[in-house]
Amino acid sequence: MEKIGELINHFRENKGMSQAELSEGILSKAQLSKFERDLTKISVDKFLALLERLHVTFTEFGNALAIQERLYEQAILEDITKAVINNNKDQAQLVKERAEQHLKKHHGKYNQLTLIMVKAMICDMEKGTLPKADTKVLADYLFSVDGWTHFELLLFGNTMSALSLVTVNQLARELAAQINEAWAIHQNFQLTINLLYNGSYAVITDKNSLCDN
Repeated sequence: MEKIGELINHFRENKGMSQAELSEGILSKAQLSKFERDLTKISVDKFLALLERLHVTFTEFGNALAIQERLYEQAILEDITKAVINNNKDQAQLVKERAEQHLKKHHGKYNQLTLIMVKAMICDMEKGTLPKADTKVLADYLFSVDGWTHFELLLFGNTMSALSLVTVNQLARELAAQINEAWAIHQNFQLTINLLYNGSYAVITDKNSLCDN
């Protein structure tokens, strides 16, 4: 997980707590200060103790973290798409530099893949070639994911030109299989709902009939 310390800082300030109040008995104020700036890590026990003192559940924290990351990805994708559509190489370079700085500050797989997506879109605009190291990271990741989500679909859609035709075909077949499986699950889910609903309705009807009698 990324940006954990930064988000702890956000919750602390929103609740009007000082670093001294939050850190007391859990860790030193200096350690909390470094943690909030993502300069150091803390143990899971200390992290959970901070959440408890903030009266923030782990689920609430996880949701806030996911939203924060999606906002970054959405902004980057919108900006690089705009630059590519307008064939604005200078603007595209600025977006790339922003993604690189973000990755340096918040190193993680998703931020790395977001940067690779930006680079792939720039390469497509400039008729260039994505570095083999980036292509390998991209392909390895897409092949390793069992269930694609919105992120993987965006990633694949915006980097297809950087992948070999064989890789694109293989990934497309895997995606088709996942869609078929998801559709089968959806149909089974709908069937279950219908059975439960109709069963409940039948029970209610029988009870009403008994009452009428």
